[in-house]
Amino acid sequence: MAITPGFLRSEAALEQFAVAEADWRDTASQEPNFSHSQPPDYLGRAVAALAAAPPRRQGQDRPRPGHLAL
Repeated sequence: MAITPGFLRSEAALEQFAVAEADWRDTASQEPNFSHSQPPDYLGRAVAALAAAPPRRQGQDRPRPGHLAL
């Protein structure tokens, strides 16, 4: 399994746009895609949910999208 974030709102991204976590939405005029960025803990919640999930046997139904990081 591989997990890759989309546009990650990391400290480096915040520094690049010269904004803080509190006012990062102000960057939407410079970079519209940044308004859809996710913080690193969003990805961390998904990984934690996968790690805490009970083991699955081969042949079981596939997990439903959107139910991993709730």
